[in-house]
Amino acid sequence: MVKKIVILVLTFALKINAQVNLVMNPGFENYTSCPNGPAELPKCIGWTHNGSSDYFNTCAPYNQASIPNNWGGFQQAASGSGYAAIITYYSQSLNFRELISQNLLSPLVIGTKYFVSFRTSLSLGFVENANSATNKIGAMFRKVPLTGFSAIITNNPPIYSNAVINDSLNWTKVFGSFVSDSSYTHIVLGNFFDDNNTNINQVYPAPVNHAYYYIDDVCVSTDSSFASNFVTGISENHENDMIGIFPNPAYDRINVSTTYLINNFEILNIHGEIILEGLMNSSSLNISVTNLNDGVYLLRLNKKYSSKFLIVK
Repeated sequence: MVKKIVILVLTFALKINAQVNLVMNPGFENYTSCPNGPAELPKCIGWTHNGSSDYFNTCAPYNQASIPNNWGGFQQAASGSGYAAIITYYSQSLNFRELISQNLLSPLVIGTKYFVSFRTSLSLGFVENANSATNKIGAMFRKVPLTGFSAIITNNPPIYSNAVINDSLNWTKVFGSFVSDSSYTHIVLGNFFDDNNTNINQVYPAPVNHAYYYIDDVCVSTDSSFASNFVTGISENHENDMIGIFPNPAYDRINVSTTYLINNFEILNIHGEIILEGLMNSSSLNISVTNLNDGVYLLRLNKKYSSKFLIVK
């Protein structure tokens, strides 16, 4: 009987330990100071980059490096209040890649199977001039931090998406597994394939093809279910979840309901341009969108709370 009790206790302890995320600051929540410009990922504690990756947080100045409205586009955090952003393709520079990296809580164990997940969303921002989508966004592991401005081209990272990720409305989960062949201490995220092995979809025409993605909720664990379902936390902007838009997708009108008083509204296109606005004093709206083209739009209320919707005609 004593032996059975010991075995049960040990099994329970192993199960708890398996449900640990080895990535430090996985949701880009903790920072030394708020970002207020480009290439400021190092302000996010523990995260490094190869020269120019971006950091966004709700604490930042409005319409700069903030969330959901920033120069990269419009997107709520997958969870929590922060995310990073990287370039996965840039037609003007051969094999140009932005990479981000973070320490692991403990080195990977050789011969152990690990499950890796992160969430990503395509940005089609006006200031960033991003107009394309790619595949091959993934993760690899190293024993040393990132240094310099060079890309890491291997064409064989252990984790990557073979499908082109073209969803700018929602977050897409990238998930995979591998057996560690070394005692790696750092995870690196980005596109590790060269241009010839990367598929590029042009979302809309532009002189330069450029793919830019938000990154959030990074996880490395020996527990498959834990890694697959990992989220850092609940968004701080709870009132964003209390905006009801119906119908969505819309055709000629949208009906908007909230739990708070609406003083003003704005509708913005994917370039960040305000194309419709008005003053209100109500908790509900009925807005005509007859003159708007098909596509993704952002409804912003009181200059603060926002939600995306689609127009399909």
